[in-house]
Parts: sequence; C-alpha cells; structure tokens
Amino acid sequence: MLYQDSIIPEVKAQKGSCSIYLLVDRNTGNVITVAFWDSKEDMMATEESGLTKEWISRFNDYWSEPLKLDTLG
Repeated sequence: MLYQDSIIPEVKAQKGSCSIYLLVDRNTGNVITVAFWDSKEDMMATEESGLTKEWISRFNDYWSEPLKLDTLG
C-alpha cells in the first residue's frame, strides 16, 4: 500500500515529525491526511523542501481530480 509502505516512513523520517493519520469518509470518498509536528518550523521546512507536493503527486493517478494541500498553523 502506497500510503503505509512509502508515505508514512518518509514523513516519519523528517525532522520534527510526530505522527501522521489518514482519515477516510467511506460514504463520500473524501480523504484527509493529518500530520503532527514538533514545531511549525519543522512542518514548514518539510513543505518548503518540496517533499509534501511530491508525496501528494503520487496519489494523483488514483483520483479524478488533483489533490490539494491545505496547511493549518
């Protein structure tokens, strides 16, 4: 499984990564990934490195619309 075997280990290897969850609404098909970080700086460093967009792009073949990134914090 792409998420479990690839994305989770790569996220956990990033500085400041605490945990990551995949939430699925089976009725609508909506999916949300929530990641927790030690600090906003650690989160932003991973996002600014381009890794977050690269991880998201791996799923585009599975969805009818491109996935989007929403960052809170």
